[in-house]
Amino acid sequence: MISACTGNKKQDDVRSYMSSCTDTLWLELNQVKKMFGYKTAEISERARFMDSILQRLKFADPSRLSSQDMSKITQYTSIQRIYKGFGPKYTECVVNSEELFFDVKALEKAVKQGKYDSKLKNFKSEYGRLRNKLREVNEETILITERINTVEPTFQRISTEVEKLTGRE
Repeated sequence: MISACTGNKKQDDVRSYMSSCTDTLWLELNQVKKMFGYKTAEISERARFMDSILQRLKFADPSRLSSQDMSKITQYTSIQRIYKGFGPKYTECVVNSEELFFDVKALEKAVKQGKYDSKLKNFKSEYGRLRNKLREVNEETILITERINTVEPTFQRISTEVEKLTGRE
């Protein structure tokens, strides 16, 4: 009887440890999700729209554009390249974080159901895999969102003005 009680205590401790690990994954995943300030495909769609504006501007009469207009077009072009390059990566990060959500949810459910109670090594392996994947998504998300957020104020400031230039042809 005593061994049965201590066995349950040990099992409770193991399950508590595993629950703590899944809680850590949830916290880290929520930190990643907080960085997503744009809709999933917003940056890619914006890059395509900006490309259409730039295509129309190719036919604008350069003699009717001021040096300020030309400067704004140059900035707009640079921003469009950044959005074009980072848009798909941003979308990929959002999708990867959603996949991680379901993976962590499945791990948490398995822990609560006791599927890992006698398989701590298997749990640690799965936890480590998810933690590494989460770390990769976090690092990539930081890189991408910092880059996008760096050019966003300039985009907000000049986009309307550049778009109006297409009507000057």
